Amino acid sequence: MRVDVEHGPRIASLYLVRGDRLWVLHASAALGTAEYERRAGRWRLVHGFRFACRGEGPACRAAFARREGWSAEISETGGDRSFELASSFAPPGAQFTVVSLDPRTAETTPDVRACPGIAGDVVGAALQAGDPPDELAIDPRDWPRVPG
Repeated sequence: MRVDVEHGPRIASLYLVRGDRLWVLHASAALGTAEYERRAGRWRLVHGFRFACRGEGPACRAAFARREGWSAEISETGGDRSFELASSFAPPGAQFTVVSLDPRTAETTPDVRACPGIAGDVVGAALQAGDPPDELAIDPRDWPRVPG
């Protein structure tokens, strides 16, 4: 599956939910994956970001894709992003959404304060900048689904 994010010089994160797992796929000057597990109605951090490919070329992204199940075009200066997710990682019916952050203003697109299913006080600048909180308050019920 390919997801294009056209929001200019921003940090982009794709949030993907399958069952009781949530992955935050971070694409800025590097690629990184954080993983959460739903326990007692809350999303709890399993592992934080493991960043890779900062300043490295296509071979690094290809190796990252084989290991993580996804990749993205990245740029040291920001810009639009294209996420590529393996069908085994993002099977039909999985739910996802994308949030992008302007690091100069801390504004997000969509505005997470008003976005259904995303708590703006939790999914904000810190997570987008690579510092995942121990818990997330996210309700993906209204998010789009991966086409079948």
